[in-house]
Amino acid sequence: MTRARCAATRAPFPDAMAPAPGRTTAPEPARTTAGPAAITDVVDASGSTFVPGMVDCHSHLTLPGGAHWIERIDDPPERLLAVAERNARLMTAAGVRWARDVGAPRIEDPVDGRLRALSLGVRDRWRGRPGFPHVRAAGTWLDRNGTMPGARTVTGLEPWEALGAATWRGGDLLGEPEAGVIREGGPADFSLVHGDPLSDPTALWRVWHVAWAG
Repeated sequence: MTRARCAATRAPFPDAMAPAPGRTTAPEPARTTAGPAAITDVVDASGSTFVPGMVDCHSHLTLPGGAHWIERIDDPPERLLAVAERNARLMTAAGVRWARDVGAPRIEDPVDGRLRALSLGVRDRWRGRPGFPHVRAAGTWLDRNGTMPGARTVTGLEPWEALGAATWRGGDLLGEPEAGVIREGGPADFSLVHGDPLSDPTALWRVWHVAWAG
């Protein structure tokens, strides 16, 4: 892995999550392309599992969620931008490295004064910001007046299929070959979780360490 700021040792890697050969490989603990000066932290990852930085392909960064989330779309833009900052911290803590924003209110951005979807300003200001996810933003949503898009829930996936959907398949959707994969020589974007997400999917809720490559 390159641009590493942390070296994690003695953690297993879920090879089965990569049905496509060569998409995901386990780095050998004794080998790294980063010299000692590039490593600022060493983490004992024994008992944990490496998981590639996940990809959220359907997010609304400026919306707070909750039972009455539709009503909150009309909150003041300053409030919605504060919500986006909180959502970024939550995503990072959960191991989400990429976010695809699929809709935000079109309103004057209180930071730059531009009239456009708030998510576009969020995307631009987060670019290169340490500890924040990479963002793809569609702009505002496209829909008929008075309606909101419906949601579809996909069930019945095997654990490795679900994990693949949240990692490298999401990267494929974004056209980002480095998103959702761990490979030798690639960016050190991964999280460590307690347990094995292939036998216990709830292990993905137990993220205890996140390492982003800058």
